[in-house]
This record gives sequence, C-alpha cells and structure tokens, in this order.
Amino acid sequence: MGITSSPAARAGLAGLSIAALLAGCGSEPERSRERTGAVETAPSTPPPVSTPASANSPPPASPSPSPSPSPSELTACRKADCEVEVHRGDRLVVDPGFGLDSITVTSLADEGVMLAVENSTGRMSVEGGSARTSGSCTDGRCHGEAEIALSTGGQVRVNGVRLRVSRADSTRATLTVRPSA
Repeated sequence: MGITSSPAARAGLAGLSIAALLAGCGSEPERSRERTGAVETAPSTPPPVSTPASANSPPPASPSPSPSPSPSELTACRKADCEVEVHRGDRLVVDPGFGLDSITVTSLADEGVMLAVENSTGRMSVEGGSARTSGSCTDGRCHGEAEIALSTGGQVRVNGVRLRVSRADSTRATLTVRPSA
C-alpha cells in the first residue's frame, strides 16, 4: 500500500521541515559594532521564510530605518564633528590629532552613559563629568585611557574633544562629538 499526499499536505510538511531546521540554529549571536568610518558588518542570518500572500493580506510593512549612522556621519565623528545615536559596544574612531584614538560606549542608562576613551599619547586630560584616567609609556610606546561617566545633558572635555549626551536610555543614547575650542 503506497502513501499518497495532496499538494496541501506536501506544503505543510515542507513548512514543518523548514521550521525544524531554523529551530536548530540556536540563539542569535551577540552583535559587535565598530564605528570606524568603514561599513558596519553584522553576523549573517538566513532570510526569513515567507508564506504566500493571499489577496486579502495587507501589504508588508516597509522596513524601519537603521539606527546606524551613515558613512558621512562616521567620517564626521572621525573629524570630531558629529551627533550620532550610539548603543552599548559601539566604538567611534577619532583622528589622533585630537588627542584621542577611540571612544567606546561601555554602558547605558536613563541617567547617562559610561565611555571608555583611549589614545596613544599616554596623556589624558578630562574636564567635567566623572572620570578615572591612566597613562603609561614603555619603551617609547604610550597608552592613555579614561573611563568617563557622563550624565544625560552633561558635557565633558577630553583632550581636544567635547562630548555631550543629549538623550539616553538603557538601549541607546545620542552622543555629540565636537572639537574643543
């Protein structure tokens, strides 16, 4: 006795097979974002499986805009002249001529942000905010770093750059980077 199936049964079986395959993929990997002026990369994920749309289905929603800054915004950050939305783990690269190499967002809260700032001069001058700094030089190679707590609405000057947080919550903040005068 043979097994027969209708087209609907075969489609249902195919859908279950795809669902089982996707369920075995595990959790989504942690995303790392580095803002260097280069194109941001994220882990590749398989495209979503879609079902055929019926005549009565509403049209698909248009994708929401990406919160990531555009390449021109990233270039402006490198020149210490930008306002960008940042997330925990984001790293902005700054021209070393401003006395900084990078600014990394280490944590976010409604009250403000924690930033890690690094340079290769070994000198770190911070005015405003709450900061802990260190610097060292060994065999002509120098490294300076600062951990900065910056309150929402607050401002801090680090070497040749002013940093300001105009809005923050537990998932993102608006950070303004400008040359200090």
